[in-house]
This record gives sequence, C-alpha cells and structure tokens, in this order.
Amino acid sequence: WEMKQLILLLWIVFLRSSTQSKSLYVGSDGKFTIVQFTDLHLDGSTKDFATLEVQRTILKTEKPDVVVLTGDSVSGPFWDGSIDWYESLWTLYTTPMREMGIRWAYAHGNHDGEGDLSALDIVKMDKSDPLSLSDYVDGIRGSSNFFIPILNPQNQTVSVLYVFDSGRMGCYGLSGYECVYPDQIQV
Repeated sequence: WEMKQLILLLWIVFLRSSTQSKSLYVGSDGKFTIVQFTDLHLDGSTKDFATLEVQRTILKTEKPDVVVLTGDSVSGPFWDGSIDWYESLWTLYTTPMREMGIRWAYAHGNHDGEGDLSALDIVKMDKSDPLSLSDYVDGIRGSSNFFIPILNPQNQTVSVLYVFDSGRMGCYGLSGYECVYPDQIQV
C-alpha cells in the first residue's frame, strides 16, 4: 500500500508541475507585475552590454512576475552572415532573466527573423529554455502566437496573457508593418 501511495503522490506532483509549467501565479497580495522589453535591437556590438545593464536595472527595480519580449530583440539587418548569430544574441538578451530566475515570453518583431534563424526556429530555441513560456501553434499565421493563464493561489484563472505574432511587413496588401489576422485570434 505504501508503494501505491508513493506512486500516486509522485504522479500528482508530476501532473501539477506539468500543468503549472506554462502558468503564472498572482502573488498572495493580489499583485502581478509584467515588464515589457521591446526593440532591444541587439546586433553584436559593444552597445549590447549597455542594453543588458538597463534590463538588469529594470528587473531589479520592478521584480516582475514575468517579462514579455515584444519583438525586435535583435537588429536583423546587422547580421554579419555568421552561423549561430541569433543564438548568441538570444543568449545575451535572455541572460538578465536567467540570472534572476524570471520567466519570460517572446513574440517576434519584424527584424528578428532577418538573421540566420527562421522565425519558427527562434521560437523553438527560445521554448527550449526552462524559464521560457514561449510557444507556437501550428496551422495559423505567424510563429509566436500563444496564451499564458494567470492563476490565483487556488489555481483559478484570473487573467490570461495573450501573445501574438504581428508578422513583418504588409497588412492585407497595404504597405507598412504587418498586423494580427483573424485566424490568430479565432483559435
């Protein structure tokens, strides 16, 4: 009987951890803090390190529950043709969150896929980090469309964080930046 109880307990712990892995929780004080980093435009130059220090300062000051990276984390037009260019910059711009154990979600910008990795490859790489909440859904436009439930301490959904890939250029045939399309929000 003790072995059955142990197996049951381990199974419950496994199920709880696997369902919580993509969920976030409101604090016991009812607060939930999101920091958004957008247009970091890392390019492999020395200025990238100043950007990282700004990230660290903001994270230390705000102590967020999650960081949302909303595009143009790198400057694709500055890709030098090297292999692993994007991955090396990804390692840089995620370092402050990894150092502090802060989870993040990533959405593409119009410049992120202009380097050595496709948009989908970027999401797959990002998703492989245990702190990343990033995801994608096959069969709809874009490659960084997903949602993250925000739960209270009783595991009830109190809010949902939606992340959409707004593409690169051209919306319904118009010039300029792309947009979010109906198939992305009707899933």
